[in-house]
Amino acid sequence: MTPTTKGITIFIFHQFTVVLLSLLVRLLADTSLQPEVILVWRGVFANLMLIPFIWYANKTLLPKFDAKKTLLIRCIFGVAAMFGNFYCIARMDLPDFVAIGYIMPILSAVLAIFILGEFMGIRRWSGALIGFVGMLVIIQPGFDKLGYVIYILLAAILLQALVAVIIRGRLTSQSSVTATYYLNYCLILAPLIFCWQYISLNLTTYQYLLLISLGVISNILQVSMIYAYRYISITTATPFSFTSLVFASVMSYFILGQGTSLTTIIGALIIVASATYIAWREMKLAKIKRTH
Repeated sequence: MTPTTKGITIFIFHQFTVVLLSLLVRLLADTSLQPEVILVWRGVFANLMLIPFIWYANKTLLPKFDAKKTLLIRCIFGVAAMFGNFYCIARMDLPDFVAIGYIMPILSAVLAIFILGEFMGIRRWSGALIGFVGMLVIIQPGFDKLGYVIYILLAAILLQALVAVIIRGRLTSQSSVTATYYLNYCLILAPLIFCWQYISLNLTTYQYLLLISLGVISNILQVSMIYAYRYISITTATPFSFTSLVFASVMSYFILGQGTSLTTIIGALIIVASATYIAWREMKLAKIKRTH
């Protein structure tokens, strides 16, 4: 197996874990657990799974001084974004949730202009606008049905894009395990401020199994993404992000009894094509800068 094939395979597996995590959140929400309570338990079980690996690798959990501010920003915005995602998963069809999420890398490219001062020419602007058109294709038919939920989801995606831009190149010297560990702790502590009265150990076996699975999948999701990008570039990976909609359609149909509309598929294809083009342009411009 070539490195590219290996990277694509791992990335597709990563997309599977993304959808599986969303499915677990939906199943937990259907048992009447609040999104903030799910966040707390996700952080608990995810960190419990990380501790043996940290001990085995003999890694320090103390972040370097220059990374503390970035970690804090990632944790604050990351918790808010994940809460928004969990809240919307419980109230949307899974394929729609996954498809609208494709807009995130396009938002990151746009935000990088204002935050990092990156240049974005007419071609990449055109790609971004086409991506937003794809998003409108998805949400417009059911806009009235989704109501305020779509605004919460878009706000969560915007926060994710903001985090992606802020941490770009700033956590390269910081252990990804350490960054994930601190994020998990924020997922435990921040929601506790608002939902401590709802936290109970009196859960069903089914709920505990789902929560433990959520913690395991959360860590696998992070690791698979890191390993995928060791073998392939974002440009190569982006077109295969559409596989998550395939996984979401199959899971939602057989487990949740939800269907996937034609507009969702068309809109997702438009967004993925747009994101792929933007990623390709960024890679091409980066090569030009390196040669000068």
